[in-house]
Amino acid sequence: MKKNLGTLPWQMTNKINNNNNNMFKILAKINKLVLPSLTKKRLDVTKAKNWQKVLIAYRYYVTVRALD
Repeated sequence: MKKNLGTLPWQMTNKINNNNNNMFKILAKINKLVLPSLTKKRLDVTKAKNWQKVLIAYRYYVTVRALD
């Protein structure tokens, strides 16, 4: 007779990754609504201020995580 082991470690990892993915998708939608789009303003990244570079990096990070 087999024992019921419950959730296996790799199944737990899939649940955690799925929850994180959903969180980043929601966060990406909120970012799109709230944060300014610097590409529509034709911002040159080489001439961007530090806060604009941070904003670009943050939006990139969230977008990449949402697409995984």
